[in-house]
Amino acid sequence: MDRPELEPEQVGMEQVLEALPAHEAGIKQGDVVTALDGVAVDDAEAFGFRFATKPVGGMVKLSVRRGKSTQTIPVALTPA
Repeated sequence: MDRPELEPEQVGMEQVLEALPAHEAGIKQGDVVTALDGVAVDDAEAFGFRFATKPVGGMVKLSVRRGKSTQTIPVALTPA
């Protein structure tokens, strides 16, 4: 699969594991995350930190670019 071109403030989803909340919410391999809860993604490390500090049992909204379209996808935060 070709990797999409990433701009600063974007994170590409290289792998989305089945049966995990992101997969169940509709996130797909190759999607480009541009924002988490409406805040632009700075880089993969910052995204990971912000995602990890969200409370389990809550929800996050990921702004995702897939091809030429962008959508916001809610993702449940469940225990690992």
